[in-house]
Amino acid sequence: MNRNSTFIELTDASFDENVLRRKAAILVVICAEWSGACHILRRTLKQFAAHLKNRFTIGYLDIDTNERTAKEYGVHELPILLFYKNGELQDHIAGLVPKRQLKNKLETFCE
Repeated sequence: MNRNSTFIELTDASFDENVLRRKAAILVVICAEWSGACHILRRTLKQFAAHLKNRFTIGYLDIDTNERTAKEYGVHELPILLFYKNGELQDHIAGLVPKRQLKNKLETFCE
């Protein structure tokens, strides 16, 4: 993992504490190990994370082992990005989007 940013693995059990009770920004990525789009997104986020330097945490939630949270958010497409600040959902992106669009969204999110 990139040492300039914080990456954490999320679970159904840790979601409330690490996302909903967090006082800082966190990007929740709901993904699956078998998804090619999720692997592409993970590589892209690692690239952007160095540029955005500790301004937010990225939390990965595997849909296959954390079905409860995925069901609560009605996940029907992968990957899903959930943008949280101070425990409040601010925005989301469903599916893989162009790098430029994702970079712009992350920069706005970090303001």
